[in-house]
Amino acid sequence: MSKLYVKTEKVRLIDGELFKAKIEKQVNINFSAANYTTKVGDEDHGSISVELIPDNILFLNELTDIFPLEQYEIHIYQDIYLKRERHKVVIEFTIINKKSGEKIYLPESALLTDEDYNHIRDILITEVPQFEIKSLDESIMDDIEEFTYDTFAHEDILTQDSIEYLSNMVSERYKELKTEGYADFESEGLESLAQNIVEKALEYAFTFPDELKKFFE
Repeated sequence: MSKLYVKTEKVRLIDGELFKAKIEKQVNINFSAANYTTKVGDEDHGSISVELIPDNILFLNELTDIFPLEQYEIHIYQDIYLKRERHKVVIEFTIINKKSGEKIYLPESALLTDEDYNHIRDILITEVPQFEIKSLDESIMDDIEEFTYDTFAHEDILTQDSIEYLSNMVSERYKELKTEGYADFESEGLESLAQNIVEKALEYAFTFPDELKKFFE
């Protein structure tokens, strides 16, 4: 099951008094249990929202337990940023109180399983073929490269180019960091993996200096 972290505050008016209830809960969602059509929105500040309209709503039961459909509209969408040539699958929600029109803000996008990522990707490829959607592996590799770059960007000993090389080399070994079953990676092991790569590269340069000389000729 994919996971969605819900942290919000619900306000109810009972007998003229406002009551607030804080909600902090992780809900499970099986996005692959539905098929979807899409509705492409208008451009807004360099991005377009693609709404994913499911053929059934039963798979959202843990979310609708918190936000009942008789009181709330629930919209599922994928943002497309037009400056990017390729896009990863990132599923977000807009939840609207039908009575007040208030939008409920959810702090995170859904953490997708491998199956759900591929299911949604296949639908986006079919429904909105004008946008290039990254494969699961490409998405994880790109995230690792970005995280590695940000992690080591403050290291004065490394140039910008060397950080990019290191980021690419770390992402090539993404399977050692990937979260089992999910479109995510474990950042805790990234630094030791990067250190291992640097150590092996320096060991090779020290052990085979003649080969290194040829490299610089």
